[in-house]
Amino acid sequence: MMPVKNRIFLNSFGSTLLKIAAPIALILVAVILFRSMSGSEKEPVRIGVILPLSGAGSFLVDLRDAMVLAAEEVNALGGVDNREIELIIEDSKLSPVEAEKIFLRLEQKQPPLLYVSALSSVGMALAPLAAQHQVVLMGLVTSAPAFAEQGKWVFRNYTNSQEETRVAQRILDTLKVRELGIVHLEDPYGNSVAKLLGQCFVAKGGKVAAVAFTNDVKDLTPQIETVRAMPAVYVVGLVGHIRLAIRQLRQAGYAGHLIAASGAANPKVTEMAEADGVYVAIPLVYNEDFLFARQFKDKYKARFGKPFSHQATNGYDCVKMIAGLLEGNEVSRQNIRLLLARGFLYSGVQGDYELKAGRQEIIMPLYPARIDHGQLRLSQ
Repeated sequence: MMPVKNRIFLNSFGSTLLKIAAPIALILVAVILFRSMSGSEKEPVRIGVILPLSGAGSFLVDLRDAMVLAAEEVNALGGVDNREIELIIEDSKLSPVEAEKIFLRLEQKQPPLLYVSALSSVGMALAPLAAQHQVVLMGLVTSAPAFAEQGKWVFRNYTNSQEETRVAQRILDTLKVRELGIVHLEDPYGNSVAKLLGQCFVAKGGKVAAVAFTNDVKDLTPQIETVRAMPAVYVVGLVGHIRLAIRQLRQAGYAGHLIAASGAANPKVTEMAEADGVYVAIPLVYNEDFLFARQFKDKYKARFGKPFSHQATNGYDCVKMIAGLLEGNEVSRQNIRLLLARGFLYSGVQGDYELKAGRQEIIMPLYPARIDHGQLRLSQ
């Protein structure tokens, strides 16, 4: 099957077709002719990518790799109107302060068209700078509700805390649990999910015991002692935190129901023997019936020698989405914001996306599932 340059976009004003894939050979010929006649290449479309590539956020190396893969594919087909996509990738080290320094340095050195960041704590720190410099900030793997409330220059492209809470409560309703322990990361993401789920659970007559941990936690024994008497425990944090919590809960002999946020859908968790039987919120990208997802899974593993994750597909779809929006349009900071503000529909690896006109969130829906011998099984 011949690959296409980018998928089809429809905007919210009359569903105007933004782009349709052209044959690869014709595009390559056009690029060669253009460059030979012009004698020079157009300026690249620069995207500032500020990701945690070390420390507790290092699992997002998958996201970086997928963004690189998407940019290479777009560029191989002629780029964006013969302009290559250039990713300026920097390691935030999961530090808001470090991320701010990177942002300001890039603004002085080579200001990108827009920025992409990951994780709520970093995104919340960068949002005021994006507004100040009037540049779009796209938050990937960023779920804190407040992020999408930071003004017209900030957009979320991921699931959110409300969606995590909705699926967790659905699982708890199915299990008929009346008492719940919540073990959560002490940051905008973890705090927001713990608060929303706690409020929802109590409103339904349940009892909650919540306990937090810091980002650099190495031992969750005190937190586990607080919740181990509960018939169900919900864990929300980064992938490494969830791994640690599941392992230590099992080691402590916890026999109740284990439920985790969407980070537990990452292969680094699902491949753990201790994770068998854990309930989790997942996006439909893990559904083998999705052709685009299955193709990406095979392509990603062949290129990087590791299984894909929904964090990776988040990055891949983001680059393809940006390229599709810009094709045939003015490439400027103001215009990319206006294109996003108009809204659009997009079909990607994760499924169908919709950004409604005037909204700041492209929501990735979640569904209840269970880890079964390393596989994710959607609940009926």
